[in-house]
Amino acid sequence: MKPLAASLLLMASVLVAAAPAAKPADVALRLRQRIDTLLLRRNKPDALPVKLPNPFAVVTGGVMRSDDSDDDTPVDGVKTPEAAPVDTNAEALARNIAKLRFGGMVTVKGVLQIVINDVPRKDGDVIVLDRNNAMTYLQVVHIGKNELTLRLNDATQTIRF
Repeated sequence: MKPLAASLLLMASVLVAAAPAAKPADVALRLRQRIDTLLLRRNKPDALPVKLPNPFAVVTGGVMRSDDSDDDTPVDGVKTPEAAPVDTNAEALARNIAKLRFGGMVTVKGVLQIVINDVPRKDGDVIVLDRNNAMTYLQVVHIGKNELTLRLNDATQTIRF
């Protein structure tokens, strides 16, 4: 045996002999602590709170206000803003027209039709828009060569192409 290999073997045997022997109970205890640290919260999660937070509560300015409170007392001493004013029919019509996708015009059996939201429409058709679970009905009043007229309740708007 070479002297280098013999000295390494001698040093390794001295280190093994000098190291204290670990008891099996200590190894099991350390192993259990590591497993608990990693998996205990997953196997036994914390209990949920008695009153769960409302995921649909409106958050304004960093203050959460519950919709089920009937009083007008401010939350955390901060007064909540007033409700937004209701839009007129003309404003709602303009906002909904901005969300439409126009695909082009086509003539079917001599009737001029316009493709809106991937569906061909003709005079008198109704476009149903579902925005945030609120149904809005726009009526196609007139389709011209270079224009389209839409109506929402009593408001009408003409779009020129």
